[in-house]
This record gives sequence, C-alpha cells and structure tokens, in this order.
Amino acid sequence: MIELYYPGREFVVASVTGKRCDLMCRHCNARYLRHMQPTESPEDLYSLALNAEKEGSMGMLISGGSDRNGKVPLFDYLDKIKNIKKNTNLKVNLHTGFIDEEDVEAMKRTGADVISFDVVGSANAVRNVYGLELAPDYFDTILSALTGAGMNVVPHVTAGLDGGSDSGEDAALEVIAGHAVKMVIVNSLIPAPGQNLDGHRLVPVLEAAAKTLPGSARIGIGCMRPRDIELPVERLGELRVSAVASPTPALRNQLLHAGIELMEMPGCCAFASVA
Repeated sequence: MIELYYPGREFVVASVTGKRCDLMCRHCNARYLRHMQPTESPEDLYSLALNAEKEGSMGMLISGGSDRNGKVPLFDYLDKIKNIKKNTNLKVNLHTGFIDEEDVEAMKRTGADVISFDVVGSANAVRNVYGLELAPDYFDTILSALTGAGMNVVPHVTAGLDGGSDSGEDAALEVIAGHAVKMVIVNSLIPAPGQNLDGHRLVPVLEAAAKTLPGSARIGIGCMRPRDIELPVERLGELRVSAVASPTPALRNQLLHAGIELMEMPGCCAFASVA
C-alpha cells in the first residue's frame, strides 16, 4: 500500500516571516514563501490555527524564511505553538531550519508532532546553496539531540540540491541511518525559472535511501519535486517508498493501474511518521 498525501486539502501552511527571508538560498530564493499564509506575529499564527480547525483542517506546517544563520525564527512563537497543540486537535509539523543544540528542549516543549529537518551531506553544497559554514558533524549532532530528546524528527534530503548535481546525498543518508528516525523524506530540486538541470537525481537518491536506511525507517517522496519526473511505479516497492506527497492525477492512475492499494489523505507526507 502507498499513502498519498495532499497538502492543499484540509491543511494550512504558515510562514512566520511572511514573504521575507534573510538568507535567500539559491535553491529557493524565497519563492516557496509566496504560497504560504503569512503569520508575522504569534497571535496571527494562533488565530490562523483556531480558524483552520473551525473550517475542518486537520493540521498545519509552520515554516518561514531563514535568518542569517539558517534558522527559521520560530522562537517567539513556541508558546503559541504549545497552545495550538493544547487547545486544538491539529497536527503540527515544524520546519526548523538549522537550529542549535540549545534550541532542542524549547522545541520539545511545544508538543509538535513532527520536526522537519533538512540534512545535507556536502559542505560544498551547504556553502554554495545556503552561504553557510557548518561544523563537519553538525547534522549528526543535531539529529542526536532531537532523537535523544524523544522528538519525532523527519529528516529531509533534497536530491540535486546544488544546481542538480550530486550534493552529498549518499553521505546525508549515511548520517541519518545512524539515528532512530521513523521516516525520511526525499525531495528533488525544482529548477528556478530559466535554470536547466542535467537530468534529475530523485530516483538514484531513492535507490541509495533504500539500501542505506534501516528497514524500520519509512521512505517518502516529498512535494518539492519537478512534476516532469516520471516515478518508476513498478519499482516503488523495491525502493521502499510508502508515501508520496502531491501526486499528479497521472501518477495516481498509474498506481491504480498497477494494482497498488492506495490510502489518500490530506496534509503533509511527514505525518506518515505519526502513529
């Protein structure tokens, strides 16, 4: 069975920075923020959550642009996020950016259902894409802190992050494999307008994930991917893919034609990690 997730249905995507990003990374340049609902104060976020539940939403992704250090500035919002979890039935996914160890305990107190954390296996890719210098063991350290705190962290790996080329995805997967995570999401770089990529790396990275990750870790295909990538429906079992976000109608039809049982639901595919 494959679970299909539809983020546009009964699901809210909020940006705590509106359309603003201080980092302006090469792979995004703030373009994804344009499709998020701006919540530039904790009160705005809380009101959005209450209204979303009244209108039938089941959950929300809380994200935003990054500060100069690569963090999504969530910290003024953490008390309100805790109240959202206390006073609503919404599932909450926090996209944190490159947090520090000392941030982890504060994140835990929110009660968020999922922590989405990007893992990059190449220092050159981090430098080229984000303009940051991170310690060589940064991702291993933060994953240890998050899992050690008992949090449900869902690492995200972006295939071809640095201009479509090999961006250390194999190394990222090796780091992730050393931690007890329930799920890993594989995305694929969407080229900026006018940017041409030399092919896509999504399927090779899925192959590496299936070989590298322990059998206890589910593998999902995220919503950030070019829609012209043809997914090998006949190989999804071999690739251990059990969840796909934002499937095209054509992909859904292919899955049905292949006799694959589907479960369809609203929200973010990272929620497949929530028991």
